[in-house]
Amino acid sequence: SNQGAPMRATSTVFAALLAVSMTLAAAMSACGGDDAPATLTVFAAASLSDALETVGERFEAEHGTEVRFSFGGSRTLAQQIVRGAPADVFISAGDGPMDHLASARHVVGESRTDLLGNALVLVGPTGGVEIGGPEDLLGDDVTRVAMADPALAPAGEYAQGALEELGLWDELQSKLLYGPDVRTALQYAASGAADAAVVYATDAAGAEGVRVLWRFPEGSHPPVVYPVAALEEADNPDGAAAFLAFLSTEEALAVFRSHGFTTQ
Repeated sequence: SNQGAPMRATSTVFAALLAVSMTLAAAMSACGGDDAPATLTVFAAASLSDALETVGERFEAEHGTEVRFSFGGSRTLAQQIVRGAPADVFISAGDGPMDHLASARHVVGESRTDLLGNALVLVGPTGGVEIGGPEDLLGDDVTRVAMADPALAPAGEYAQGALEELGLWDELQSKLLYGPDVRTALQYAASGAADAAVVYATDAAGAEGVRVLWRFPEGSHPPVVYPVAALEEADNPDGAAAFLAFLSTEEALAVFRSHGFTTQ
């Protein structure tokens, strides 16, 4: 009846040793030990891609944590997170997708802040149709006007709101060419597939093959904001907290400003 006792004792000792080794590993990791640094996964609006790649490289250099980005339309990314896509941090172009995640209890509430601002502009391909303002979009020489799909990306919602405010939305329906995100709409203009596109000022600033035709007045659409937050299901919550802290440093904010974003 006692034959199982040594086995139980051995397994108990093994469990204790395992617990100690795991505690030591965690302590070494926290102290920057030899363990491989954890990866940080960031889902972010497509319009942030250029600036965030630079910010991510700076963060990696300082913290030793590899940052992996997934860029796209903010609504699409939010839907992926709700369906279980693994992400530690979400940066949205607009409050709607972040509110959606928050209502579904995916957002660490106290981590949410408004990080950046942006503006809307009308761009056209270099050497394309002369367009002096939005009303010229109704002219016969303009056949396609690109924008992000309002159902997939906040850039599309802002564009729709601005065109509605200017009284052009209904008349432009037959000319609209939707992209899944704002970068696709920009590419439509750069390639000449569209005569004009409504994009963020930051997209136009770094793009080849397009020129800014017109800037939408601030009052023509809700303010463009970029909320950021850590996610409840984060595999790397410590990394997420460190990355959020880094985003608000002057070093990171200077990078965003250099790409044309406004900072809070």
